[in-house]
Amino acid sequence: MDTFERRTPHYLLIYREVKEKIASGEFAAGERLPTQRKLSEQFGVTVMTVRQALQLLEQEELVLVRHGLGTFVAPTRIRYAMGNLRSLAQEVTAQGLELRTRVLSRKLVRPHPRVADLLRLAGGERVYAIERLRFVGPEPIVYQYSQLQPWLADALDGADLSDVSLYDHLHEQLGLEITRAQEWIRAIDLSPHEADLLHEESGTAALLSERLTLSVDDEPILFDRAYLPGDRVSLATERHVSDVTVGYQVRLSEEVA
Repeated sequence: MDTFERRTPHYLLIYREVKEKIASGEFAAGERLPTQRKLSEQFGVTVMTVRQALQLLEQEELVLVRHGLGTFVAPTRIRYAMGNLRSLAQEVTAQGLELRTRVLSRKLVRPHPRVADLLRLAGGERVYAIERLRFVGPEPIVYQYSQLQPWLADALDGADLSDVSLYDHLHEQLGLEITRAQEWIRAIDLSPHEADLLHEESGTAALLSERLTLSVDDEPILFDRAYLPGDRVSLATERHVSDVTVGYQVRLSEEVA
């Protein structure tokens, strides 16, 4: 042990070592850590010192403490930054994971007045609605309900959206250039329909992300709602002098890791 380590509190040394083992995969997602007593014996410290280290790891959402069961490595998370216009598929791919999409329905429907206003539709115009359930591994991580301009219906009816990002298809196949979006996030309770799709109980806390996407001509193209279960998502903010970038993370179950 060098001089620096001798001066470092024992709980920080334990915290760093366990964190490194989680990062390297030596402690896998979902794995139960040794008991606090065993860790105290391994590091030659008191149980209280081990508890301090575990509290730091829990604050960073690297471990989950389940009372009566022990401490477990937290599930793998997907960081979904809001500071760019990347789609969920692009975010997941960038992190080395595979996103699967199940298209549930697509049809012309009458929009809510707020959606009609956001998309600047004439009175009585319908929207082309697409319902999708997105998976990483066996677990659904987001339910998306997208409402697009009605003139896109014919072009999208035959598109295989189970294997391609909607943003990519709009750009590469239809020549639409997306330049900006407005996004709102709020806390909600899942309705029975959303909860059933996401394998949650009705009324479970969740986050609802609503995004209005606009073209290079500042024309509204689509309004998207993404429902993310509250126990799998945490919000993170990166602050700069000139702006604020907000992102959110999706927590996956142990089965995915």
